[in-house]
Amino acid sequence: MNKNILNDFSLVNVAAQTSIPKDDFHPEIIVGLLVGKGTSLDFSAVDLASQDAFNTKLKAGMLADADNRLYPIFAFTDFTNNSEKPVIATFGYGGKVFVRDGYPAFNAKMFRGSFQLLAQFRKLNNDTSCKVAFVDQRGNVMLTSGDGVTASGFSIMTLNFNTFTYKSGSEPDSFLCDITLASPQEYNDNQYFVGTGTNLVQTLMGLLPIKIQLDATSTKSALKVILSTSATNLEPIYGTELSGTGKNLWKITKVSDGTDAPITSVAKDDTNDWFTVTPTSALSINTDYELKLVAPATLEAAGVGSDEQGYESIPLIISFAS
Repeated sequence: MNKNILNDFSLVNVAAQTSIPKDDFHPEIIVGLLVGKGTSLDFSAVDLASQDAFNTKLKAGMLADADNRLYPIFAFTDFTNNSEKPVIATFGYGGKVFVRDGYPAFNAKMFRGSFQLLAQFRKLNNDTSCKVAFVDQRGNVMLTSGDGVTASGFSIMTLNFNTFTYKSGSEPDSFLCDITLASPQEYNDNQYFVGTGTNLVQTLMGLLPIKIQLDATSTKSALKVILSTSATNLEPIYGTELSGTGKNLWKITKVSDGTDAPITSVAKDDTNDWFTVTPTSALSINTDYELKLVAPATLEAAGVGSDEQGYESIPLIISFAS
């Protein structure tokens, strides 16, 4: 058995064998959730062949475009099973019959983060095209598999981040996450555990937003751009990586028709902690342009970010009157 596959899936589709094996796998407490869009939580046999391959797939999902992005959500401080009980019909004479399994449902509580983080999480609320995977304290990832060859996240019925609670005299502020899975069989019969060999809370941290601002001295021929995240100016950290010619890490796009305005150079200014972005031709007056950096994966390949965390810029609409 592949050593990073923690439960012996070869036993799933055979007759019941109820003696407890010596290598019976027990997950640790659940500390986080992976929410995947598109194919970010769909794993091929190649993805599952080794821990490195699996972790590479997770990292690629974290840096992917929004339609195929993986959102790591960690720091659960409580995880409660609120699953529906099996539905049993009772007849008038007292007879009973099994109708269906109850839907798996869970409630998680989070102390880390604030209104700002909750607002980001709420963008995922009730998007039933998403899939989810659970992560335990050892970095093991709980998926589902119908064949033991490929695996995926669990399909969801509801996903809802809600109810910010202010701190009290005995507890810090917090918010809740409610999850209901759409398939009892995926969860009850076809669980598939993959070991990552790492602490995903520290090695898969998601994306930070980059705020773009223009200094008042900017002109249509020379944009003085300040980049920051979490109140930290990024020029002293990534000045070299984000400046120079031919790197193509910046984009200026005319809003009206989507055409790109070519950029001749980007120079770092260590005195003012900003970048001077010089368009090949002066920008047209009274015209809206979108200024942004390239996609997270391209930034990471250029050295902007780390193995654990990436960046995504928030586009800025700019216009010059003269």
